[in-house]
Amino acid sequence: MSNVLGYNVYWSLHEVQVPTETVHNELDQQGLDPEICSWPSAQQAFSRAMRDHNEGRDGHRLARQVRHDSAQVVYGVVEERRDSVAERLDYDQTAKARFYKDQEVVHAEGANADLILQRYQMHLGNVECYDIRRFLRALITRVAGIPKRPTGGIYFVRQDRIDAFRRIQEAVKNLGFGQVYIERIYDGDEERANIWDSVEEEIGKMLFALRERVANLKNRPTCARKQTKALEEIRELSESYMQFLGRQELAEELAEQFDAAANEIADKIGELETLHQ
Repeated sequence: MSNVLGYNVYWSLHEVQVPTETVHNELDQQGLDPEICSWPSAQQAFSRAMRDHNEGRDGHRLARQVRHDSAQVVYGVVEERRDSVAERLDYDQTAKARFYKDQEVVHAEGANADLILQRYQMHLGNVECYDIRRFLRALITRVAGIPKRPTGGIYFVRQDRIDAFRRIQEAVKNLGFGQVYIERIYDGDEERANIWDSVEEEIGKMLFALRERVANLKNRPTCARKQTKALEEIRELSESYMQFLGRQELAEELAEQFDAAANEIADKIGELETLHQ
């Protein structure tokens, strides 16, 4: 329809688990690329198992990471003891779980060690709602969608780029993960102004994050040069929306912000080149 400007896209997901192979097959059938984001690894399955091993907010069992290096990840499990008479808390470590990165093997010892291993196997090789949410956000980025509010949750997608979300909508439903909602937005001056406000806010956040990264760089100049590409991607996003929404009169104002960021990158490259000569 010619008077449709675009769509609001948002989702509601269930906490279910589906084998990774099943998810990839469904995405392939829908013509979607599974590789636009990462999928849960064995190490993530271990971290999720240990997260599950925490009791609720008022519980007495806590699982905390105590080591993470290139070879392994280790969690300790403590039991909390509350003494209301003495008005004190005490903690005893009752279990330990270790993930070996090279072999992707988990070893657990102590109380509830079998439960830790069972939970690890439950998460291993499965996709969960967190992973589907990450895929949806990656898809938003790929189609140059824009968050409608600072915290995300609702995104604007242009009419000519909505097809991918109709396909993921079907995939999410078929896999039992919940529902992706697509709501039509009709063209109008107010609608264009609202979307541009969201674009401006998002561009501002992206530029701020980029400049923070540049300011904190301490490595070789190549790290700073990579930010030049990131800056151009942000510039392309802003220019595409200026043209789409008819906001070309703002080009000069935005150009000043991009020029300032480009100068900061150039200064950082010069600083790092001098430092590493």
